[in-house]
Amino acid sequence: MFWIFIVSFSIYFIVVILFSVIWVTIPSYKLLQQPNSTLTVVIVFRNEAFHLPFLLADLEKQTLDRKSWDIIFVNDFSEDDSLFIINNFLKNHSIQAEIISNNILLEIASPKKRGISQAIKRAKGELIVCTDADCRLPSTWLQGIASFYEQTHAYFISSPVRFFPIISVFEKIQALEFSTLIGSGAACIGLHRPTMCNGANIAYKKSIFEELQGFTGSENVASGDDEFLMHKFAKAYPQKVKFNKSEEVVVSTSPHTNLKSFFEQRKRWASKWEHYKNWSPKLLAVFIFFINILAVFIYFSAFWNANNIIWLLIGLKFSVEFVFLILILYSLKQIRLLWWVPILFVLYPFYVLIFALISRKKNYIWKGRKHAV
Repeated sequence: MFWIFIVSFSIYFIVVILFSVIWVTIPSYKLLQQPNSTLTVVIVFRNEAFHLPFLLADLEKQTLDRKSWDIIFVNDFSEDDSLFIINNFLKNHSIQAEIISNNILLEIASPKKRGISQAIKRAKGELIVCTDADCRLPSTWLQGIASFYEQTHAYFISSPVRFFPIISVFEKIQALEFSTLIGSGAACIGLHRPTMCNGANIAYKKSIFEELQGFTGSENVASGDDEFLMHKFAKAYPQKVKFNKSEEVVVSTSPHTNLKSFFEQRKRWASKWEHYKNWSPKLLAVFIFFINILAVFIYFSAFWNANNIIWLLIGLKFSVEFVFLILILYSLKQIRLLWWVPILFVLYPFYVLIFALISRKKNYIWKGRKHAV
């Protein structure tokens, strides 16, 4: 049993150190003044009347030449004033955009995948850029993505997302945990073994999406419009999946303010791993689960019968994770969250175990609707 701990944590320390090195070495690309690529932004929305005015204002401020991009909004059966807000905005601004309605008859179980698929069929841009209606965008967002695309020739681009604003302790812990996912996802992409990305800030080449038959193969899984698609791109073109670390493209979204919505989201995220078809994300998910089981055991051992080896393992685990988080949070402009690392360090192993168990439940509530996993 002792050697299981030593070997497992040794591998874990090496992995986290490797992730830190890869994050530092991910190259930065300059912002081109006039990128030549054409982009189509796809936004599927449902009952986002509160958030849409902010998103629309951010789109209005984009620095990329408006002749180079357009937007397709997909109305996913909104029951509030979302549609009115977008129509009213478009009447008074010169953004190239259209609104389509989600087709419930399309043979794709996921409403979001269904909406994106419809939009891509109508898209004029060579690069599809996806975000969510509850996000905030920097003015250089599209210019930064187009610049990265032209300099790397990537087929799939994952870009950073952060939680903001963050006020309560609950929100700060969420933001801190979320940053670890962004950093780990970026590092795996750097290793050419993509595991995680976030649909609030991804882009991919339209022609390759069509070549790979889009969401075929995961159309019956309600979630995964981002990760399953990235895995598909990576399987066909492993060198063409890239992470854009540039601060000019960091998208912000709000953390959850209540436990119920938080639990439903995390249950949705945790439920995806068993549908992964590539071996690397499955292996990482199982390994992280195993390490956190051992971490819980170590915590109880430290409480009841601590010895030097136990404290050494705890100290090394905290140290490598702390360094990794410093690097990620510095890039995301959230370095003040480091104060909350000890709390996350203690809680995270229990959190992983709880959601691993919860994910066995085969449904969750999202956007007011029940979805099967």
